[in-house]
Amino acid sequence: MQGLYNKDDLDLATENNFDTVVHNQDQLFILDNVNIHAWIKVNTGMNRLGFSPEDFLTLYKSRLTQKEFTLMSHLACSDNPADDLNTKQFNSFNDISKSLKETTPKSIGNTGCILNFPQKTFDWVRSGIGLYGGFVGNDTLEPAMTFKSQIIEIKKIKKGDRVGS
Repeated sequence: MQGLYNKDDLDLATENNFDTVVHNQDQLFILDNVNIHAWIKVNTGMNRLGFSPEDFLTLYKSRLTQKEFTLMSHLACSDNPADDLNTKQFNSFNDISKSLKETTPKSIGNTGCILNFPQKTFDWVRSGIGLYGGFVGNDTLEPAMTFKSQIIEIKKIKKGDRVGS
């Protein structure tokens, strides 16, 4: 799931004291709940989720200047330190950050950032796949778990027959 999209989800998050990410207009109702900490995602170049820098700054001026939140983004190419997009994303994130209160927590540090740009992790890191030992091009991390199972039956079926899960 990529966030909360209805009141039931919000109630569940509030009851359990979860933080939540707000990354599009459909989730702005979350900001009306004072009992939940929001992480506002800005798209600095990954182009998967998040407000454009312009839309974020409009949102900030209209709804966030008096609200506590964490600014976040996600690096698209942090597994390749030489990729120019890393510099562009860091610059964009820094430019956006200059418009905020100095005390606003910030996070751009995914697994690749932690490993390849530790000096640019800001206040929070989100190691994601690194928690499980996965990261392309890195032999320092070790898998934290292994999934194993036993084959309990093999069936021959006709070509075109369906197999359910």
